[in-house]
Amino acid sequence: MPIKSVKLPIYISNRPSDNYEKVFLPLFKNAEILERRAYTLSHDWILKSKEALLQFLQQGGKIKMIVTYPLQSKLHESFQRNDHEAIEAILRKDLVEPFKRDIPYYEVWLVAYLSHLIVTGKLEIKVSIPRERASVHDEITFIKEADDTVCFHGTFFPSSASQENVDVFVSWDQRDKLRIRDYQSEFDQEWKGKDDDYFVLPLPEEFMVDFKELASSYNPYQYLLENKTKYKLRSFQQEAIDNLASSNWQGMMNVPPGSGEMLTSLFALDQFIVHEPRTIALVICPNLHRLTQWITFSKQKYPNKELITFASEEEVKDPDFTDTLRLKLKEDFIIVFVTYKLFSTQTFQTVFARNKNTAFYIFDECTLLSEKQSMLSIYPLQGGGRIGITSTPIEWLKPEKANFLKKQFPVTIADYPLKSAIGKTHSEYEYITFLSEMIISEYSEYKQFTSLLLRLKNEKIEEARKREKQAEYETSRELVIEKAYNKKNDFLYVLPRFERKRVIVYTEESLIKDVKESLEFSLKLNVAELSSKTLLEERLQIQKKFTQGAIDVIVTADAFTEGLEGLEPKAIYLLSSPTSPRVFFKRRGELIQTQSGKYMAKIYDFITIPPRQGFHDPLQKEIVMRELPRVLELSSLASDADLEELSEYLETFKLEHLLEEKSGVEIVKKIFVKEETYND
Repeated sequence: MPIKSVKLPIYISNRPSDNYEKVFLPLFKNAEILERRAYTLSHDWILKSKEALLQFLQQGGKIKMIVTYPLQSKLHESFQRNDHEAIEAILRKDLVEPFKRDIPYYEVWLVAYLSHLIVTGKLEIKVSIPRERASVHDEITFIKEADDTVCFHGTFFPSSASQENVDVFVSWDQRDKLRIRDYQSEFDQEWKGKDDDYFVLPLPEEFMVDFKELASSYNPYQYLLENKTKYKLRSFQQEAIDNLASSNWQGMMNVPPGSGEMLTSLFALDQFIVHEPRTIALVICPNLHRLTQWITFSKQKYPNKELITFASEEEVKDPDFTDTLRLKLKEDFIIVFVTYKLFSTQTFQTVFARNKNTAFYIFDECTLLSEKQSMLSIYPLQGGGRIGITSTPIEWLKPEKANFLKKQFPVTIADYPLKSAIGKTHSEYEYITFLSEMIISEYSEYKQFTSLLLRLKNEKIEEARKREKQAEYETSRELVIEKAYNKKNDFLYVLPRFERKRVIVYTEESLIKDVKESLEFSLKLNVAELSSKTLLEERLQIQKKFTQGAIDVIVTADAFTEGLEGLEPKAIYLLSSPTSPRVFFKRRGELIQTQSGKYMAKIYDFITIPPRQGFHDPLQKEIVMRELPRVLELSSLASDADLEELSEYLETFKLEHLLEEKSGVEIVKKIFVKEETYND
C-alpha cells in the first residue's frame, strides 16, 4: 500500500482512542527511508514497530537518526578544544553504557537488535550538541517513498506519561509541502554539520566495538512475520490478539470449533513472550485426544521447543518439573499440556503454585473451568496471560458459572457466532426430530427421585449434606432420561431409512456397548465404540479408520469426539443429550466443520417425552421443558428443521409457541444442568 493512499489525521497522540500504531505501521511497511531526530538513543521504538520494521528493512529501507543531547558544559568545552578523548568518554556514558547495565531480561533482545542495526549500517546515527545559547530543535520524523513524504512533528513514540499531540504533514498537500520543505532543510543542514548552532559528529568508530559485542540479528517479530505467511493468519485472528494485548492479556474467544482457535492462541503466546519471556505456557484440554491434537500442532509450529505432557499425578511430582517452576527459566518459554481432570487435582495445583516464572494459560473449552470440581479445587490463577476458548455463548450458562468465567476472562477478544460462520467457514445442516416415549417404569423412577427432592427440602440435616444429597438425586433423575429405553429401539427402527455409514451415534455411556452390538447384529455395520475407557492409541486408530471408510459408525457419549477433527460424518444421531449447552453446541460444531463432500450434514435428535397417558401430571411438562433448550438452539440455525411432530405434541402442554422463539437461553437457566465429569 503506497504511503500516499494511507488515510491520515492532521494530528495524532498517544491517547488510546487514537491508536497511534495503526496510523504509523501501514506507512512503515512501504517506506524506503526513515529519518528521525530524537532526544535519546532508545530501543523502545523497535518493540512498537513490530514486524513492520522488518518488512521495511527487507525491502532495503534505511534509517538516519540524529540524537540531540542538551548542552553540557563539559561536553561544550571539549568540543571547543576539539578534545576527541574527552568527547568520546562523555558520549560513551550516555550512548553506550546504558546498554551494558543490568537491563530487564525482556529488553535484552531489543538492545541486541538495535546494536545489530547500527553495526550493519542499516541505522546511521549522528550526535548533535547545541552550542551555547542555541535553542534545541524539535523532534521530527520523515517517512519517504519516492517523491512522497509524511512528516510527524513532535515526539514520534510519546511516553505513556505524555499526552502530547503530534502534527502530521503530507507532501501531496500544497500547504503541508512548504512546511515539510522547511523542516527537511533544517534536518539536512544539521545532518551535514552545516548548522552553525550545533556540534555534529558521526557515532565514534570506537563505539562500534561495543555495539558489535552487543549485536544480534535476533528479532522475535521475524519469526512472527514468517509464520503469519506460513500459517496464513487472518485479520480477525490478529485483531483478537491485539484485543488480548490491550486487555492485560486476559480474555475469551467465543468461536465455533475449527475457527483457527489453536493458531490464534499460539500466536498470542508468541507476542506475549516478546514482553514477558521466561514463561510457562499451560494448555488445559478436555481430554487426551484433544491434548494430542494440541501437541501435534505445537510440534509443527515449535519444532525445537520443549513440550511437557502430563498424564498422571505421579508424573507431576517429577522433581525436574518442580525445579523448572521454582527457578527462572533459561529460555524464553516452554509449553506444558494437561487435561482438566489432572489440572483440577490437588497435586497439580500444589506443584504449579510454585511457579516463579510468568504463567500463560490456554483453557480449551473454558466452560469446563466453571464446573464445581475446578471452581472448588484450583488456586487463584497467577498473573500473566490467559485465554479461554469456547464455542458456547456465556449467556447460556447458569449465572454462577457465567460470573466465574467473566472474572477469569474479563474481556471477549473474539466473538464469531456460528450464525455468521455457517455457509462460509462451516457447512449448513438439517435438523430432524423424533419423539421417544419413556416407559412406565422409567417415569415412575423419575417421579420417585422428584419425591425424594421434595422431601429433602424439609429434612433437618446440615446444609452441606443437604446439597450433596440434592445433587445425587438430581443427577440420578437426569440419568433416567439419558438412558431412556425406547430411544435405542426407535433409533434402530428409523435407521434403515436414513444415513447408516459415516455417522456418529451419541448415547449414554453405559449403553455404548449395547448400541454397538445391536448395530453390528441387525445391520451388519462396522462399528467402533469410543468411551472414557478407550485408550488414546485406540481412539486415534478409530479416527484414522473412520476417515478411511473402514469404520461405518462411531458410538460414543458426551463430547468425546473433541480433538478428533476431520471425521466429516454425514450425520449424528442424538440418543442421549445431556442438558449441558457445551455438549450440544460442541456436537453440532464438530459435525459442520467444512465438509469436503456435496451432501448436507444432518442431526437426528431423539426427544425424550413422558408416557402419553396422564397428561394432567405436572411432571410431564417438566420433562418436556428439559429437552427444549437443545431443540430450540439446534433448530434455529438449521437450513431445514423438521419439528412438525414435536410441535403437535407441545400443543398438549400449550408450549407450541416456544418453537417460535428460536432461543433456549432462558429455559436452560430454569432446568437442572448436570455437572460434567472430567474424563481422559
